[in-house]
Amino acid sequence: MSEIPLPLYYKIQQDLIKKIEDNEFKSNCKIPSERDLMKKYEVSRTTIRKAIDNLVNDGYCYKVHGKGTFVQEKEFTNGLIELTSCSQDIIKRGKKPSAKVINFKKENPTKKIASKLNIKENSQVILLERVRYADKEPINITKSFIPFDLFPEIMEKDFSNKSLYNFLEENYGVEFIEAIRTIDVSQTDEVYSKLLEIEKDTPILFFTGLVKGRINDEIVPIEYFRSHFKSNKYKFYIRQVSNI
Repeated sequence: MSEIPLPLYYKIQQDLIKKIEDNEFKSNCKIPSERDLMKKYEVSRTTIRKAIDNLVNDGYCYKVHGKGTFVQEKEFTNGLIELTSCSQDIIKRGKKPSAKVINFKKENPTKKIASKLNIKENSQVILLERVRYADKEPINITKSFIPFDLFPEIMEKDFSNKSLYNFLEENYGVEFIEAIRTIDVSQTDEVYSKLLEIEKDTPILFFTGLVKGRINDEIVPIEYFRSHFKSNKYKFYIRQVSNI
């Protein structure tokens, strides 16, 4: 059987991937310009742009407007069935976690949130919305909804450099039991694009979830959350074990 001829852009794309994986092009370093690549491979600008666009779409590179194309840093990975805090994930990868609080208040819950948290609609919840950083780079934005009656002291704390889960464990004796998460793909609006330092309408991972924990021998909903993750920074996996 004769081989199918590969398009020029694909051959260039694969060569650039090899250079990235061999660490010839290092993380967060700029790759050669379109003009330099055109000269090296002796092809048109259209061919080079096709190869670069594919590298960006596949998560190998990212573009900075007016500056060029850069090699994507190795992404975070997280098990979908693991129950860990964002801070723990960041620390495990040798980076320093931090956060910027952009919304922190008491409010009346919607019917959906009240139902998720198993509280009355005339109760109050704490809304804690934060941008989470790894070594000062934004990686996600999370809105947490927490029953105020269970944890009133939360309103007195600063969560810009404090783990919410650690605080609940240390101050309320919460034992985290399980989290039920759903995952979808969304796009950033103008506000979230600016906060995550990405272009508007960039595809991102959107999670919603409910975390349950044990307090005084009773398992209750602790947090309902909505999280937007940079899709070029996070990958999630499922570990499957054979029962055969």
